[in-house]
Amino acid sequence: MKDKIKGFLNHRLIKYTIIFLIVAIFIEALLILNGRELISNTDGIDQHFVNLIHYRRILMNLIHGGGFSTFADFLFDGVFADAYMASKIFSSLDE
Repeated sequence: MKDKIKGFLNHRLIKYTIIFLIVAIFIEALLILNGRELISNTDGIDQHFVNLIHYRRILMNLIHGGGFSTFADFLFDGVFADAYMASKIFSSLDE
């Protein structure tokens, strides 16, 4: 049983994950103790407001008779691109 645990902990991914969690918890603890956050409210608004306006235009076009083609193009381009990239990633991992 000890050999299994030791072998498991010797795996690089597990070591990286443990180190990452320790560093992340340490940084988050420092931020909490100082009353700060990683992302300010204004930063989030600046990043996402443009995308929300884009989604609004697409949905308004769909509602007001612009047709389903714009919405379908937006939705399915993302789905197919994600599926294609995932297949490439998995095939490279198999090699």
